Amino acid sequence: MLRHSNARTLMLVPLEAGAGITSVSLGLIRALDRKSIELQFFKPVAEPPPPDGTIERTTEILRQTSNLAIPSSLSAEYADSMVSTGKMADLLEEILARFRRISAKAEVNVIEGVLPSRDNPVTNQLNYQIAKTLDAEVVLVACPSPGASDSVKQLRERLEFAVRLYGGEDAKRVVGCIINKVGLPAEIMDTPGAHLIGLHSQLESSKESPLA
Repeated sequence: MLRHSNARTLMLVPLEAGAGITSVSLGLIRALDRKSIELQFFKPVAEPPPPDGTIERTTEILRQTSNLAIPSSLSAEYADSMVSTGKMADLLEEILARFRRISAKAEVNVIEGVLPSRDNPVTNQLNYQIAKTLDAEVVLVACPSPGASDSVKQLRERLEFAVRLYGGEDAKRVVGCIINKVGLPAEIMDTPGAHLIGLHSQLESSKESPLA
């Protein structure tokens, strides 16, 4: 087992590029910090750099605003190359090695998953393999479809499909979800601050009943 003592590893997995994963990651980390929970953060694979030349957002923000020792992320180009050439196992070994450098120091390890992309159809498989390799509990991150009259139904279907990708309810890999940007305009930017109702109590109760 990778967990040390009663430590937990939570992996935030975005279901769409506009889910606001940066704000959710930062919101969760801030909530854990307020509870004085020792934590670490790791983004295994960074997204391709945006046109403005900035680097991966969550890692950069945390490096500037916290004392966390955050491992470097592997580039999206490198990860794509490894997967496309049949070297997924080698890629996962590299990710595991970087994770082990920081995991023993925390009560909770927060992992940020890879953003889905139309140009990268293996994203779901990569996130699944990362979660499995790091023995992580998955928290799905989604947002309502903008302008859709049946967005609640569509959102439910997306969540149910995602749970099946992680083995279904019986596998117990997925432990919850965060619905971000509820009631906000479709064009809202991914800024720090997310609704994390219910996750705090789950983390607190898990201390009393730690996972085996």
